[in-house]
Amino acid sequence: MTRAPMRVTESAKKITKPQSSSSTSSSPTKRKADFAELKNTRSKFTFKEKNAVEESEKNQGMSLLERIRKKEASSKEQFGVTKQEKHDRYLSSKMGQIYSVIYQLYFDAYPDKGSNGKAFKISLSLNKITQVVRDTCDENLIDQDDILCIIEMISDRLDSFQIHNVSGTIVLCVSELNRSRDLAVLKTKVIDYTHYNKKTRALGIAK
Repeated sequence: MTRAPMRVTESAKKITKPQSSSSTSSSPTKRKADFAELKNTRSKFTFKEKNAVEESEKNQGMSLLERIRKKEASSKEQFGVTKQEKHDRYLSSKMGQIYSVIYQLYFDAYPDKGSNGKAFKISLSLNKITQVVRDTCDENLIDQDDILCIIEMISDRLDSFQIHNVSGTIVLCVSELNRSRDLAVLKTKVIDYTHYNKKTRALGIAK
């Protein structure tokens, strides 16, 4: 007996395998370009070396600790200048007051000569002036060195003020004072306190 052939009712379906995402790769040229971007070029190292040399020259070869100390010293110096400037202005503001004391002592010494309009000359010790300033001007905090500096400022502006060192005693010689004229002159010129420090030491007053 002959077997009848089997009939296929459905056609065979073709199965297609999906492609993996990993199968897609970039071109060799692109991979080479990406790699080149990650490389450290010679110019980058040269730039860093140049900066390091410039920084070293700017700091004059000093270590970090030395640079810190230098900066602190500079800050202290700057603070000292500011403090000195304030002291300069303080002394300058006292010139009129000190002049008035000396002016009064001047005419108290020879009231008759002053009233007759005749010029005369007197000598006043620094100790005497300091005592009167403290008694009449309520200036107990001002020291004798500062009073001398103020007198020096006045003497640089007025020819009628002359300072002398007589056997270790500071003496002020004054003559021909004119209050209104002299006070107007005292408002001129710039104070240079360093200059007066040097004069004070030359006169024998220790600073």
